[in-house]
Amino acid sequence: MGLAEALVAVITEGSPRPFRLASAEEQAATLKEVAQRYAAGCPFQPGDLVTPRPHHNLVGVGRPHVVLEVIDDPLDAPVAGSTKPSDYGNPAFGARLDMRTASVADDGVVCAWWGESWQFEPYVAPEQPPAAAPEPAAA
Repeated sequence: MGLAEALVAVITEGSPRPFRLASAEEQAATLKEVAQRYAAGCPFQPGDLVTPRPHHNLVGVGRPHVVLEVIDDPLDAPVAGSTKPSDYGNPAFGARLDMRTASVADDGVVCAWWGESWQFEPYVAPEQPPAAAPEPAAA
């Protein structure tokens, strides 16, 4: 195992999110798509089922979340009054909160929070395998 593989193994240990080293071209394409989604605003409506997009800093990828509210004038989420340089690197600093969602946490509790719609995509339920035919009764 090389150094890169060892680092990936350490980084992803216990993490539900897959980790991969993308090429510069893949990163550029992803970032262009992010910029387009961000500029387009929220495409969702209350009642829509959504899920966090893969490779974003959100948990619950692939799990359903319901859109509770969408606002036209997004809330800004600066770290109010902060003068700590470390706050400016926090992903929440300057977030454009335009959508409130709810989901069921691992412990079964329903939680709601504000988020950025560009980090979500429509939820698609996993395909269920066809039900097995009942066994014929023994004679």
